[in-house]
Amino acid sequence: MKNVIQINKHPSLKMVVINCLLMVFLTFAGDAIAQDKDPASLVYRLYKDYAWEAIFYSSNDVKKHLGNRLVLQSKDELSKYFDDDLLLLLMGESDCVRKNVGELCRLEFNPIFSSQDPMVSDLTIKPVGLKKVEVTYKYPSNNQKITINYLMKQTKSGWLISDIEYVMYNTSLKKILGPNVAK
Repeated sequence: MKNVIQINKHPSLKMVVINCLLMVFLTFAGDAIAQDKDPASLVYRLYKDYAWEAIFYSSNDVKKHLGNRLVLQSKDELSKYFDDDLLLLLMGESDCVRKNVGELCRLEFNPIFSSQDPMVSDLTIKPVGLKKVEVTYKYPSNNQKITINYLMKQTKSGWLISDIEYVMYNTSLKKILGPNVAK
């Protein structure tokens, strides 16, 4: 037992051990905090962060206070919500929008509201099966019910959106942004 190091008698060693344990804890705690518990949690977070687009007219003042619209966000920001394939397509759309200011690219509407002029009421978010989240709402002007399905993918970093289906139009975000769409 003479070869056993007593940590209490070596303050610097004690601090090294405590710091190592703290780093391990924070690494795993950070991963747990960053990941959404279930697919619906991610969709709730997406609407929490970007539903303002249905309320405010996009202007420089709004941009100053709230930031860019969803489709103009950075790759790092979009990667919090979308898988690699959809992220790549969204970045292509973002590049097109930036290069062709004032012109439409492939995406002619707000992707989380399926509308050029988003206005919503009675929005609900609910899981449908293991890898699908359904968002429904009504247009206030005519009470038309809209359904959007988020197809989810579990990755090592948590749940991410792999596609968005626009039920009324029988299409999806990947189909609209994909390379084979004639424009």
